[in-house]
Amino acid sequence: MGRPRKPSTVSHTFRGIEISLYPRKRGDWEAGFTIPGQDRDKATGPNERECREAAVEKIRKAWDPVVMEARRDEDRAREILEPLGVTLTESARFYVAEHKQPEISATVSELRDRWLIKMKTHSWNHYRSCRQRTTHILTKFGGRQISSLTLAEMNNYQDELELEVETKRTLRNIHDANQSMFIFGRKRGYLAEDRLTVAERMDRPIAEAGKKGIFNTEEGQMLLDTGWGYAMPGAISMAVVMFGSTRSEENSKQDPDAPMERRICWEDLDEVEKLIGIRPEVAKTRVGRDAGFPPNLRKMLRPLRGTGPLYTGKRLDLAFAAIARRAGVPWKFNGLRHSCITYDMLLAPNATEVANRSGNSVEVIERCYRNIKAKRKDAVGWFKLRPRVAWGAWLAPDDPRRQELTSLPLMR
Repeated sequence: MGRPRKPSTVSHTFRGIEISLYPRKRGDWEAGFTIPGQDRDKATGPNERECREAAVEKIRKAWDPVVMEARRDEDRAREILEPLGVTLTESARFYVAEHKQPEISATVSELRDRWLIKMKTHSWNHYRSCRQRTTHILTKFGGRQISSLTLAEMNNYQDELELEVETKRTLRNIHDANQSMFIFGRKRGYLAEDRLTVAERMDRPIAEAGKKGIFNTEEGQMLLDTGWGYAMPGAISMAVVMFGSTRSEENSKQDPDAPMERRICWEDLDEVEKLIGIRPEVAKTRVGRDAGFPPNLRKMLRPLRGTGPLYTGKRLDLAFAAIARRAGVPWKFNGLRHSCITYDMLLAPNATEVANRSGNSVEVIERCYRNIKAKRKDAVGWFKLRPRVAWGAWLAPDDPRRQELTSLPLMR
């Protein structure tokens, strides 16, 4: 049992250590205290205040600096929380709840592989685009844990990328692909589920809307004549896109595993009902529809009618470009479909009919195709276009493809 304190003794507590202060006969003051793990120590001073300060200073010097810093940090935290009426324990629990770690760990490379598997179920073209647009982040952070990337690092990465890519539109597409991958990671447990990912918190690059170029009737005639005259691969599908408002992806699949039945086939061209039936498994949106089958298209395809897919190759876009190059017509990306929808808008009674034929929403049709500079007379002329030459008429006499003209269907 400790020695009883004298009535004249003053007590003071510092960092949890009790300091006993009492006056001495000589007129000054003495302080006694015990630091855990050490012998009892003393400090003196001419008066109570200075004696107390001397004891506090000795405790500061004797105490472990790390422990002392922790205690100072604790004191500062209590000072901050005290006006709010929140205890340090409550604050710690709230912090842990708000900053809990993700359930599953994965590197950027591992998450990207799992995300691309999911994207491949949408469409081959979408999968290919996502794969290309995430190569930069794979190069930069491939081996890093996805949950360790900070907003500052991602912003610096995007700033550096801005100097590498050619257009703002490309930069925005890369940003959107990265964001999609991070959202996938959050929903699958690779990132904290209760807050936005760093990719979602980044500023989205501003880019101008893509220009939808269209072909005029003279260019359309040259494309048809060249495709028919040289019996070029893809010419038939070109006509179906030009006048039926179908998509290139519906005429050809770049996925090597996609069966040929998932393309527009001759059997889908219904001359009785005067429509092209786009089956759900063929449609890009996975929603079936009836595309346009105008008289000029029916007349030009009737002599060539066959069975199976209209086009059996892998790269219809390259086939279209080859026809345009041979015709001497500057190629416009997706210009065939854009031309068809634009001219259809000028002749159709309302945008809903055009949307139903093309597989777009009315909002997209109104926003993207209503204000392109084209005249009604151009639209009338567009849907009267037909090849002015017979299929294969321009082939050289010794061209082996001439022999195929004796049996239909011809060069598809």
